[in-house]
Amino acid sequence: MIFRNKARDRVHTLLREYTELIGDTVKEFANMLNDYLSADKQFKEETRHLHDMEGQADRVRRTIEHELYAGAMLPAYRQDWIVLVEILDRVANKAEEAGDMIYLIRPEVPEALHEDLRRVAALTTAAFEPVPGLIEKLLHDNFDVADEVRNIEIQEGKIDKLQFHLTRRVYKEHDELEKVDKLVLKQVIDKLASVSDRIENVGDRIAIIATKRQF
Repeated sequence: MIFRNKARDRVHTLLREYTELIGDTVKEFANMLNDYLSADKQFKEETRHLHDMEGQADRVRRTIEHELYAGAMLPAYRQDWIVLVEILDRVANKAEEAGDMIYLIRPEVPEALHEDLRRVAALTTAAFEPVPGLIEKLLHDNFDVADEVRNIEIQEGKIDKLQFHLTRRVYKEHDELEKVDKLVLKQVIDKLASVSDRIENVGDRIAIIATKRQF
């Protein structure tokens, strides 16, 4: 029992570290986007940071999964955490992919769209903010998560609306762009919005875990 408790505590520490790393990738994603829009060359370094952070998060994730499969938690909880860390991993993956797309393509973004794209960055960061607290609640068997999960959904919904309106504006208001440039810009907008989609998936999974454990 002492061994299991130590293993459980070690996994709890790793889960907190992992969640913080995912949060850092989301913040760096927002920094990268803002700096790209400002024509600040720092965005290149931030894209590299996204790779490094995602790689570090992967290493922590694999350690967590190893500990869980080795019996660090009770079987009833083990699979829930394995699934949740995989869904968190997709947040970092999407942030990294968005950085790569901007770094490689260098899309032409009309200045009139900058403010809305900066809002996407800010809202994506806001969407992730409740996640560390939600993880902490699950670690302490506190299943009162509805308000925080709803907050994630609200931020993601705002990004969905921005995604729609940005795409509409690309095609309706910017005749100076070639058709192929419009298509590329739409794909970039979709990729940027996909980060918050994955954050919403995290909230959904946490809500499912909380519901399961109450019965």
